[in-house]
Amino acid sequence: MLFRFQAAGLAAVLAAGSLGAQIAVDRGRIIGLAADPSGPAITPPTVQHQILCRPASRVCQGIGDPVADFAGGLAYNGAHASVWQTQGTRMQETALDGCTVLCAVPAALTLGPGSLASGLALSESTSTLYQLESDFGAAALHQWALQHCPPQVIASCRFALPTPRHHASGVAVDRRGGWIYYATAVFGPSPTGPQNQILVAQLSDPCNILCGFPVLACSAATPMGPLTGLAFDDCDSLLYATDGTNVVTLQRSSLQPCAYQTVACCTVGPSGSQAWYGIDIEAVHAFQVGQSCLGGNCPNCGNMRLGAHGDPNIGNPDFAISIDDGPAGGRAFLGFNVGRCVSQSLPFLCGPFYPDIGALPPVFIGLGPLTGVGCSGSVISHIPVPLDYSLCGGALCFQGLVICPSAAIPSVALTNALQIVIDA
Repeated sequence: MLFRFQAAGLAAVLAAGSLGAQIAVDRGRIIGLAADPSGPAITPPTVQHQILCRPASRVCQGIGDPVADFAGGLAYNGAHASVWQTQGTRMQETALDGCTVLCAVPAALTLGPGSLASGLALSESTSTLYQLESDFGAAALHQWALQHCPPQVIASCRFALPTPRHHASGVAVDRRGGWIYYATAVFGPSPTGPQNQILVAQLSDPCNILCGFPVLACSAATPMGPLTGLAFDDCDSLLYATDGTNVVTLQRSSLQPCAYQTVACCTVGPSGSQAWYGIDIEAVHAFQVGQSCLGGNCPNCGNMRLGAHGDPNIGNPDFAISIDDGPAGGRAFLGFNVGRCVSQSLPFLCGPFYPDIGALPPVFIGLGPLTGVGCSGSVISHIPVPLDYSLCGGALCFQGLVICPSAAIPSVALTNALQIVIDA
């Protein structure tokens, strides 16, 4: 059988089992708020991304210069392919595609007149933004519900830092293991150095600190300055800590929550004279393969395309794929299969078919009619990604098929294909 038709939907197929076909992805996909508060006005803060130890590149404008050395933070949101940023007093969500501001809100500041927002982390599976706040010797964690804009604080708690001179300067969550990590450091002149400590608590009880461990050096030759950001890769269970330029990669060495060892050191920071003021792991974005084509009797809708909404992160309930700018009234189907997109010729189609038709026949899901007028027809399919880490690295190829509206012999149009990789 060349094709299979699936009525239950793609989410049920994903939930039914692990994806056997995997694609290797780059590790250390850092995205962060980069700034040089003491630099000239011609070097404003930016959102930059980097594969560790490769040159970083600008993505969007940053929210503003951090108002203190320990302030600032960034969290990646796979639900919208966006980042939440803070410079210490304000927070905003910025879409990476077009760099438009999606939402803005004042940071939650409750510790006193000198406290500032000093770190951000996010969980798509629970639509929760974790905002860290700090003052000398004290910290607070505020949890924001992201279902609406502006978001609302749904929980807050406080905890003490290692000494009265410490600030909390970064936060990361391990959804897979159920842990939350806080970077703490002594900023400014100090005869005893930055005294970097990472504190650990259970995500379910985030202000009950269970233990801590020092992060004093990136390598034997590279001491760390005060920590300014943390990130956690849920698929690889790797913790990343930065002092603004250096990024140390840490891996748990036993079942104990604070048993971490250094496994890599990168000394290549953001471009120019800027430094990281908050980092996170960037998703593996869906990417386009090939182009759309139109069968003989199809309207001339040359801009028809298949596109992704958000990223296929583990646990992302909002991931979706849509057909846009197609012939209104056409009947749409979404074809997919595990593995890489592969160009294949089939005699009844106007162009290459990309979901692999090899050992496992592709699946087709009916999406219904394209709504709109003329060549503005569109339809969307919501594809919640299960909270199942066995799917990490799993690859899927999608392509849209449209039976065009016609009084004559029905014709078939094909969209471009989308290659996706499920990851953290």
